[in-house]
Amino acid sequence: MGNDGGTIAKRSDLLALHSRNVEFQKADDNEASLITTCAISSLPLYSEKEDIPIVGDYKGRLYRKEKILEYILSLKLGEADPDKSEQYNYIRSLKDLVDVKVKWTISNGTPYIQCPVTMESKQEKISYAYLRTCGCVLSFKLLEDLAVHFGVGDEPIKSECPNCGEVFHFNYDIVVLNPLAKQQYNAWNDKNYVYITETLKRSHAKQLKKKSKSDSNAPKKRRAEKDSINKKRQKK
Repeated sequence: MGNDGGTIAKRSDLLALHSRNVEFQKADDNEASLITTCAISSLPLYSEKEDIPIVGDYKGRLYRKEKILEYILSLKLGEADPDKSEQYNYIRSLKDLVDVKVKWTISNGTPYIQCPVTMESKQEKISYAYLRTCGCVLSFKLLEDLAVHFGVGDEPIKSECPNCGEVFHFNYDIVVLNPLAKQQYNAWNDKNYVYITETLKRSHAKQLKKKSKSDSNAPKKRRAEKDSINKKRQKK
């Protein structure tokens, strides 16, 4: 329990997202389509011609950065669509958004999100999450395996993103992508957001600190961890 009533997500909360039902790992076709679409403009997040900047909110929705900035500007000018203002009333500035890094793979002309570590893609109907501290989009199952590997419990535990090495907390820095607003995902994302804003007194977007020279051995450490986890996944 946090000082102001915020609750830290426990390991049991993390694992329960998968154990409750098989649906969590097997997103339907509608979700597979929505997850590659800007939540506010319905435009595709991927383009062959350019790299489209993407941001995510605490609810697990992804946006074209340009389009959500247009919405924020319309709010400040008093010109926002009333329906959108109600639906996105928690987005007021860039502090409410995180720059997200998405790896894409193309199959039969269709873009899919791909985990940069396991190389799994949405074709396989897996669930995804991004890390609030770095924005890397990863397989949620990978993060679950990491939580088990590091023995995540009730107290906050730090680790490094297996893709870029940025430090994150298992207990509140994981945002599950949730374009269909599924109840399980909402509960997880909302709980973490309340802890971040009410207990830690921080916005959704966190200013990242530069790595020190002492972190030079981090890539070797990440490779060893990835190899260990991948071996365990192959044995299952």
